[in-house]
Amino acid sequence: MDTPRRWLRPKEVAAILQIDSQSVYRLCRKGRLPFCRVGGSLRVDGLRLQAYMEAQSKTSGAGMMK
Repeated sequence: MDTPRRWLRPKEVAAILQIDSQSVYRLCRKGRLPFCRVGGSLRVDGLRLQAYMEAQSKTSGAGMMK
């Protein structure tokens, strides 16, 4: 059985990435972090966030905000 998707709020994403919420919005606006809008509110798919984090760790643990 597939695990249901979890849509995260920017505040939750910020806590996971250990950055501030505005940085999450910036990553989304720049196209670095995939997102969607649900009722006008920004949401990030937990599975895509995991993939983003894995890709960042492979490219060099530092410079997540480049």
